[in-house]
Amino acid sequence: MCIRDRQGLGYKVQPHYFIPEERIRQHEQRDHVPWSVWVKEGRATATPGSCIDYDMVHQRIIQDCERYKVRLVGYDPWNAEGTRKILEDDHGIPCVKVRQTYSALTEPCKELERSVMQEALDTGGCPVMDWMADSVQIKTDDNGNMRPVKPDHHASSKKIDGIVAMLVALQCLVAIPPAPSTGAVRYV
Repeated sequence: MCIRDRQGLGYKVQPHYFIPEERIRQHEQRDHVPWSVWVKEGRATATPGSCIDYDMVHQRIIQDCERYKVRLVGYDPWNAEGTRKILEDDHGIPCVKVRQTYSALTEPCKELERSVMQEALDTGGCPVMDWMADSVQIKTDDNGNMRPVKPDHHASSKKIDGIVAMLVALQCLVAIPPAPSTGAVRYV
């Protein structure tokens, strides 16, 4: 979740991650990061079994939308139509497609860079986000357009999902302006 501050200069990001319970040890050994600690700290949720339980993911998003009055959920349309249907059609949560393309991600990449350089990004000291930030690279085309990539995409076990999700949320900030009464806008 990404919240614009009242001055409109920075952002507070409240990331949350999911990992299959039966694969925590494997991921800890492969990635050299403490997933079990992150689960105990509440930064990640371990879902039962060997794959992500998307019902749990959906429930978390729905609860967060209600609790934080989220106005818009951004999603990558690749393999996410089921999630969009549950959120939008079944629960009335507005969703917007944010494709993983240069045209969709250049503006949020630049905004993320600006907020980091101006120390206007608050991730709550999330170690998972820090790990993913250390893993991400920015690919630039001949026109200066940008998008995030993993180094050596096929051989790397590094994860950048949290960074991509933050960029999707930042792109949503462009889609609708802040509510006039509070100045705060929240996006997942």
